[in-house]
Amino acid sequence: MSTTQINAIATPAEGLMVYNISIHSPVYYDGTGWKRTDGQFYIGASYGGGIIFYLDGTGQHGLISATSDQSTVAQWGCVSTSIPGTSSFIGTGQANTTAIVTHCGTLGIAAQICDALVLNGYSDWFLPSKDELNQMYVQKTIIGGFADNPFWSSSEYDNYWAWYQYFDYGSNDYYWKDATFHVRAVRAF
Repeated sequence: MSTTQINAIATPAEGLMVYNISIHSPVYYDGTGWKRTDGQFYIGASYGGGIIFYLDGTGQHGLISATSDQSTVAQWGCVSTSIPGTSSFIGTGQANTTAIVTHCGTLGIAAQICDALVLNGYSDWFLPSKDELNQMYVQKTIIGGFADNPFWSSSEYDNYWAWYQYFDYGSNDYYWKDATFHVRAVRAF
């Protein structure tokens, strides 16, 4: 079966083993998600409330994307306000989201939507950083459910602008914080 077909199994039994033709390896369901038989995670696996789209060098930690958008019309928020300490790098989305929520009282903004999200039994979702969002774009076919629209990152450019990524051809740029773009939450494991 392909990764997509495996992820579509509604209620896999713990210990179920399947040969994954997408990664050319047997995989098994460990009760929370799919892993290779050597215990390593893999890109595209259904795990931890979403789909794994990034793995670090150990293969044991990475990032998971929600499988659908949390909003299609959210602002980044707090135009003219600087949010201290946001970064673009992989591994900084959670800290960026916390900084935005802490320093921006505007309701219904992208970071707040992700921070308040409880999805598939998990409540530690956040708005991805610029580089995390780019990894989502690279794996958009595997994650699924993306429209060819702009998505907010949690990385600020300056007081008036924040970084976004366009999902039709992959460009990223900065734009006014009061623009309304799509939002897709991620979580780390």
